[in-house]
Amino acid sequence: MRGSDGRQRVFTSMKCSTGHPVHRLSMMIRPTTKTLVSSLVGGLVVALLLALAYPIVWPLTIDIGIRDARFVSGFHEPEQFGDTLFRWTTEHSELALPRAPSGQAIVMLRLLNGYPEGQADPRLTLSVDQRPLGSFEVTRKPSGVRRYALLMPISERADWASHLVIESTTYTPPGDPRALGAVLDRISIAPTLRSANIPPLWLVGWAFALGALTVLAVALGGGGQIAMLAAPLIVALFVAVGIVVQPLAILPFIQRLAAIPAVGCLGLLLMWLLVPISSVNTAAIDSTNRSL
Repeated sequence: MRGSDGRQRVFTSMKCSTGHPVHRLSMMIRPTTKTLVSSLVGGLVVALLLALAYPIVWPLTIDIGIRDARFVSGFHEPEQFGDTLFRWTTEHSELALPRAPSGQAIVMLRLLNGYPEGQADPRLTLSVDQRPLGSFEVTRKPSGVRRYALLMPISERADWASHLVIESTTYTPPGDPRALGAVLDRISIAPTLRSANIPPLWLVGWAFALGALTVLAVALGGGGQIAMLAAPLIVALFVAVGIVVQPLAILPFIQRLAAIPAVGCLGLLLMWLLVPISSVNTAAIDSTNRSL
């Protein structure tokens, strides 16, 4: 009995001397109802504020040649004419456009025929997400640019972008090895009125994940109830204001924002799992043994 009691007392001493690490590990494995509810509320707060800010951003305009690397591929390098930056298309160019609400959107391209007189006009064939949109020639205009509008179908996909493909006839001018299509300097996307107020499900899902993971990271870090409620609210305000002020800097990266608290949660998880059991207060255990 004495030996058994001694072992019990040693176990109790170890549990007390480890303190918070043991308590936090058990909380991590069995999260409290309060933590789960707070995560749910945090996710809903971020998703709700994003949904409220979302209709304000439309129409979206991408100025080609200005911090557009996230949105373009298969274009020539930016060039400047006066105050205007632009890119030439190639035989196959692609634009990743922030996904508008499901339904239809109007895409407006501002194009220029930069070919010399006597050269046939470039002909563009457009498709979005492998669905054909149409084909047209970029004709010359005395004032330069022309605007071409197309009705683009938007389907619900787990992707931040609609992929607009531009295939073009090309011309290679003397002394220039490049195959040049048409000049593009701006593109805008405007959802139709029917769908303008409904954000895509993928966006709402990532916003919810951002809020819920933020709460979970705060809880795993030892934050109290006030911190668990304040953190997602701060994140929600940041996302909502960011979408309104700089939509092209937030909408394409919402999943990356959600990855930040996810990495934080993973780091805390690994920290707790890798804490060695030898970190207990062995002096307290020896003292307990001597008293047995």
